[in-house]
Amino acid sequence: TGPRGSLRPEAVLEWVGKARPRNQDDVYPLLQLAKGLLQRLAQQRVMSRVEEERRFEAQLGSLSTALNESRASEQLLRQENENLKLKLFHVETTLFDLRASDARALDSHESRVVELQAELARARGAR
Repeated sequence: TGPRGSLRPEAVLEWVGKARPRNQDDVYPLLQLAKGLLQRLAQQRVMSRVEEERRFEAQLGSLSTALNESRASEQLLRQENENLKLKLFHVETTLFDLRASDARALDSHESRVVELQAELARARGAR
């Protein structure tokens, strides 16, 4: 039996499948029972499909929201990546400029040391 003492449609379906009318008077009630059973089974299947469709729609909505959030997050990460690439370029450019400046200063200092050594040598030779 089902809820509140009613018969389960499957049990009635099985009984209807086995039932044989004894005479013509039994045919009409059996037909009405079979029609009601088929209608109830059809309604249950329709309701089951409707519930399933609602669950799928809710799941689709959640997945759609998650996808949109992922796309927005991806866009932010791409922008951040571009900003970091730009910063890295500026840091590399500054580093290159500093190395070039250091190399020029080193060359200048080395030239000055050579000049001073030459001047020192001349001063020693002049004594």
